Amino acid sequence: MLLLTLLLMLLLQVTGSMAQDFQAEVRERLAALESQNWYLSRALLLQQVAMEEYRRANGDSGITVIRNFRDGTQPYHSATHTSLSAIAVHNHANTVNTCGLGELDVVLNGVHFRTRHNDFPLAQPSTTSVCIF
Repeated sequence: MLLLTLLLMLLLQVTGSMAQDFQAEVRERLAALESQNWYLSRALLLQQVAMEEYRRANGDSGITVIRNFRDGTQPYHSATHTSLSAIAVHNHANTVNTCGLGELDVVLNGVHFRTRHNDFPLAQPSTTSVCIF
């Protein structure tokens, strides 16, 4: 959008016989940029689809990586799904009713997700509500 605005400003400044040549050149460049953008968007979409298909075919759903506290000289020295706790779940002793969930990578139905560190407040459902969830 910014590029288009700048091009329009330049078009307004150019006058005379140069204006037609300049406008034609701008149209060509804009068409080329739109074409490149289309091809890049398509490539990105196809890459995502290919990754999802690969994940579905080679491992279904599950936890791939969790927050790592340890490292070593061998691949099995680092954490994959459990380390100091299962899937990086931890308590917050200094905060009442709070459960922590560290960074983790998961695959759900072939789609890869990466989360950041989250802390969740624990709340008890209402015992008097008529709504059942």
